[in-house]
Amino acid sequence: MNFYLFLLLAVLTSTVFAKHSAQHHHDETHSNDQTSLFVEFSDLQYNLTWNADFDNQEINFKIKILKPKKLKNDQWLMFGFSDHGKEEDSDFCLFNNGGNRKMIDGYLDDNLEPKFDIQQDCHLEGYDLNKGQIVFRRKFTTCDIRDYAIEPGTTQFLLATGHGKFESLKDKRISYHFRYNMLLQYPVKFPANDPDAKTMTILAKNAQVPAERTTYWCAIVRLDENLQKQKHHVIKLEPVITPGMEQIVHHMEVFHCVTDQDATEEYNGNCQSKARPKMSHMCSKVLAAWSMGASTVYYPKEAGLPFGGPGFRPLVMVEIHYNNPEMKAGLIDHSGFTFTYTPNLRPHDASIIELGLIYSDANSIPPGQISFPLTSYCIEDCTKKLPKDGITIFGTQLHAHETGKYIS
Repeated sequence: MNFYLFLLLAVLTSTVFAKHSAQHHHDETHSNDQTSLFVEFSDLQYNLTWNADFDNQEINFKIKILKPKKLKNDQWLMFGFSDHGKEEDSDFCLFNNGGNRKMIDGYLDDNLEPKFDIQQDCHLEGYDLNKGQIVFRRKFTTCDIRDYAIEPGTTQFLLATGHGKFESLKDKRISYHFRYNMLLQYPVKFPANDPDAKTMTILAKNAQVPAERTTYWCAIVRLDENLQKQKHHVIKLEPVITPGMEQIVHHMEVFHCVTDQDATEEYNGNCQSKARPKMSHMCSKVLAAWSMGASTVYYPKEAGLPFGGPGFRPLVMVEIHYNNPEMKAGLIDHSGFTFTYTPNLRPHDASIIELGLIYSDANSIPPGQISFPLTSYCIEDCTKKLPKDGITIFGTQLHAHETGKYIS
């Protein structure tokens, strides 16, 4: 029986993932890896990293300022968290570098003015400003109804800095950015290492991202001879994001080029360029995807993504969506994917399903709406093609663009 395990994707997103061989029976348990954001203001740059401590139910944060001498004596740094896409009602931890250095717990009211909590839940663990290091921690959940509950899923970070007394985020002298990432991912058991696994990397080559809001870059490559001759399973898909481009690379997808002819054309350039090979429009079968805030994902030991072999057209394409709302110029990118694949086939082939809404006039939002729900349905023509005994879903990912604020 041709049984499939599926990675389920919602709202135009998908992902290929996995690690290691079915013939190994011992697993490794990994908690979520240390994750980071690079934050750049006109007068200050720093890396914000964090990891989850599940035993103590808290997140440990570390700030590393790249040029510590630029941090002024009256300067403060704010680290805000929310799940609603706006500045107001954001929970925050604020490091005050003036006078008595401390970490303050608070929130922004409807006027974007800071209000400090009676119960303080942001705990300063230490700092060494000569080295530009600040360490603090925060519980996943607190007894304060205004505190943001840290849960699996995408968190909106509101990162700000200013000088003197912090009175309102509306102050033009204050710099702030929105960033998106996941604070918390539960520990997952990954299959043990496959000694026969190899890797293949597909990257954008010197992608010149223009000062435009939206750009798509396409990288088409031909599979190696060994992949063409024998079927393999992709067992892991790892995003490779160019440092400094974390907030520009919005999402990436991997497509199989299902052409009728033996096409050999490789390409690396703007997807809208006239130089793009005509046959590349046949690169439309989604194999995998990644979007902002996601990390490396692994296939379960029972399944892998079919890759290569007789009958598998040997061309794949990585499409990268660059979102550049600030119209920054001079951006060069080398992002893409590293595939880990093995000849040791697992019991089942994995596949992917995309659910959601397509771009069309039927899904338009009337003007002047404060909010407007859009609902998608799985029609019978699709669901009747599913196997009678159903499918096994082992992973999901939600994805929307700037207009989308909430997905369920």
